[in-house]
Amino acid sequence: MIQPVPSARISSLPALTTHLTALLLIAILPLRSLGQEPVKVTPRLPVYPLDAAVAPDGTVYVVDRNLPGVWQWKAGELTVFFQGSPKYRTPLNAPRCVTVTPEGLVLVGDSATREVYRLPEPNKAEPITGGKIGIPMDLALASDGSLYVADLELRTLYKIPAGQSAPEMIAQVNPRGVFVDDQDRVWVVSQNAEQLIIVSDDGKIQPVVKTRVFDFPHQVYVDDAGVAYVTDGYKKAVWKVSADGKPELLFSGPPLDNPVGLTATEDGQLVVVDPRAQAVFKFAPGEKPTVWFKIEY
Repeated sequence: MIQPVPSARISSLPALTTHLTALLLIAILPLRSLGQEPVKVTPRLPVYPLDAAVAPDGTVYVVDRNLPGVWQWKAGELTVFFQGSPKYRTPLNAPRCVTVTPEGLVLVGDSATREVYRLPEPNKAEPITGGKIGIPMDLALASDGSLYVADLELRTLYKIPAGQSAPEMIAQVNPRGVFVDDQDRVWVVSQNAEQLIIVSDDGKIQPVVKTRVFDFPHQVYVDDAGVAYVTDGYKKAVWKVSADGKPELLFSGPPLDNPVGLTATEDGQLVVVDPRAQAVFKFAPGEKPTVWFKIEY
């Protein structure tokens, strides 16, 4: 039997409807009617390159979050090296970082599958850890073949020894970037107050930049002289950090828009990947960045 609706509830329905309508109108009214400019929603960019690695033969591999997959720049030509699927939790659906072994093997960190992959050939991906990584933001290789992983989600620096697959926790240092220099020292860009540190395999930390100087640091590269360079997305800049730990702006502003990835060529020129500029820049320290190549279909 259908129960009658109390008259009090019926009488309150118009008021409730009016109230909900008013809330809806407030939500959808253009902000300019409130004396403000409307919020502009930036459309998804067709490409969003995040990181690059230069192989021994000069080939450049670039991970692209929106491709999704990996581009190859070789002999002045840009081609797709690995085309990922738009389906979530499939290999390289969300690639974020890349490095290359001395033998030319491409390694890619992918957050969609919580994995680091070997790419022995185009469009072939082999998982290494079995999904034991959180969000791999950067990769770096030591001289013995060990792979270091900056895991943003687990706030941990991991090491995958050469020939093995299980990650070993080195230190919980809230890393975003990692680099191994020619002395096998492991440099880490941290989101903690000590923004640039050196971490040993026993977890000991040596601060380099001890206070917050960078606005939003991403990756680090260290040259043979021990000078470190750090990309800063919010600052639209690349920083230079001398051996004594003193940071100074190397370059800031256009043409850089959101510098993220950082590496170098064999002759020491810095290579910067900028997702908003949709380009890979190359320049010698002290010079103005110039577009090496654009990332585009």
